[in-house]
Amino acid sequence: KMFEYLAAGRNILGIGPTEGDAADVFNETGCGSFFDYADVEGIKKFLLQQYQRWQQGKWKPTTSSTINKFSRSEQLKKLKAIFNSIAIKRKADQNEI
Repeated sequence: KMFEYLAAGRNILGIGPTEGDAADVFNETGCGSFFDYADVEGIKKFLLQQYQRWQQGKWKPTTSSTINKFSRSEQLKKLKAIFNSIAIKRKADQNEI
């Protein structure tokens, strides 16, 4: 689901392990802020800031050149490359038999 949120171009509130893969994507793309489950104050502050920006007409879509690398089409290209490399290796292994 996170990839659809990235594509929306809005600041995303992420909650979960701050050392996990999702947090890494947030840090790499700058698409929003990621908080630990227990960081109630940080979450509250983020929500309030986003609401105030929207209220003041200062809301801007997130723009990052790295977001595109997480799009479905880019992910599909990576998956295709993996499958192709497996197929080539398997064919080579069969030729050795």
